[in-house]
Amino acid sequence: MKECDFVNKSKVIKSYLGIIFFENGFSYKSAPNMWIFERESPNDNGENIKQLIYVQKNNYGNELYFRLQTNAYGQILTDIPNAVYSKNINYKYNSDEEFEKIIIEFTAIMKKGGFDLLKKMCEPIVIDRPTIEQSRYMIRNIKQFVYKFITEKSVDLFCDKSHLLNVISTSLKPLKNKNYTENATSLMELASYYGEWMNNVHSGSWYFDEKHGICVKYEFNKFILTVYVLDRMFLCWQRMNNFNEKDFNELLPKLLHLD
Repeated sequence: MKECDFVNKSKVIKSYLGIIFFENGFSYKSAPNMWIFERESPNDNGENIKQLIYVQKNNYGNELYFRLQTNAYGQILTDIPNAVYSKNINYKYNSDEEFEKIIIEFTAIMKKGGFDLLKKMCEPIVIDRPTIEQSRYMIRNIKQFVYKFITEKSVDLFCDKSHLLNVISTSLKPLKNKNYTENATSLMELASYYGEWMNNVHSGSWYFDEKHGICVKYEFNKFILTVYVLDRMFLCWQRMNNFNEKDFNELLPKLLHLD
């Protein structure tokens, strides 16, 4: 997108969405093909939750996405129109006028049900989760976990995304309907493999967060993204217990930030 075109579209977005977001305490920033509104505020449990609203342009065409993400435990990146209307909707444009109409519609959707969705997504989905002690143990034993997993499963760290998803889905199946204590070591091994794969693909690095646990950090679109790999794998296991195989495999890429 040319700079002048990006500037003009930014003005349109701030003229409509900006009004309702700024009055609700959001700040604004942009990245290539992306406009972001951000704030941090407490949920009903008193936890400060980071909330991000994205307007994103498809890198390969004139299609817009309107998405919401929070760091509340268990919540995942969500398409706002699809969630509000409970159906898949595509937003494509061929002119500046059509672009503006879509932004006006996004604004109406936000008023209609977007803020209710935002409130819901500020609450954690599950209370039980991997402990900080388990994250500490995992960060100390990353190399051993990765080596054990790739040796026993005969997999490598340079496979494509579809193969990775298949490995994770297949590895999770034997853990279904068991309790977390039984599965903790297997989930740490699987999370280690997933995290090391992310590091290889995105030139990322392992980190330990004293509050949230073990994570991988990497740069994407000039932003530093953080993926809490043990929490992600735990959520995958949780969701697998509540979904049929077809629906779970469709959800898995989103749970792992691979969609």
